[in-house]
Formats: sequence, C-alpha cells, structure tokens
Amino acid sequence: MDFYTMQSIIGVVVPVISVVAPLAGAIYTWIATKNAAARKEIADLAKRLDTIDLQLLAAAHTAEALASAAASLADHDRRISRVENDLQHLPSKNEMHDLQLVIVRLEGTVGRLEEKVTGIGHTVGNLDNYMRTEGKGAAA
Repeated sequence: MDFYTMQSIIGVVVPVISVVAPLAGAIYTWIATKNAAARKEIADLAKRLDTIDLQLLAAAHTAEALASAAASLADHDRRISRVENDLQHLPSKNEMHDLQLVIVRLEGTVGRLEEKVTGIGHTVGNLDNYMRTEGKGAAA
C-alpha cells in the first residue's frame, strides 16, 4: 500500500472513529449507569425483603404469644365461671345470720330438753329405788 492510499483510508477511518468512539463511550456509560441503578435497586429490594422477613418472624412470635394468651384467658374464664357458679349456691350474709339465730334457738331448746331428760332420769331412778325398796317390804 502506498502512502496516499493509507492516508485516504486513515482520513476515512479517523472521522468514523471520532464519531464512533464517543458514541461507544456514551453507550457504555449509559449501560454502566443503568446497571449500577439496577444493582442499587436490587440491593434496596434485598434490604426491604430482609426487613419484611424480620417483621414476619416477629408477627409469627406475636401470633404464638397471642394464641397462648387466648388459651390462658379461656382457661381463666372457665375457672372464674366455676367459682361464680359455686358462689351462687353459697348462703348470703343475711342467710348466715339467720342460720346463726336458728342455731342459738336450737341450743336453748336442746338445753331445756337436756334438763327435762335429766329430770325424767332422776324421776325414773327414784321410782326404781322406791319400787325396789317398797317392793321388798310389800313382798315380805
């Protein structure tokens, strides 16, 4: 190749390269920045997913705690219902006072009956003694 041919080829190639090189650089820069933006967006999404994962784990623990608390409350409710039911059948304060008065009256009645039984016992003992002593004298 001679110098003029080479010069004309270079004359055509250099302007093409001077247009293509900046254009290629712009395309590379556009792709690189697009890639960096996509990587940043992916990293942001990964962080958000980690946060959501932690929130889901916390929600699962909270749900377990709530289920446990609900079961405990149901158990307490059953126990309280039993106690309330038992309390309905217990006597009230006024009924207890009335019962105490009846017991005091019964104690008085039982005391009087005891005196009468004791008196009757003495009478029966006296009759028995009389019959034994008088019966011996009458039989003789």
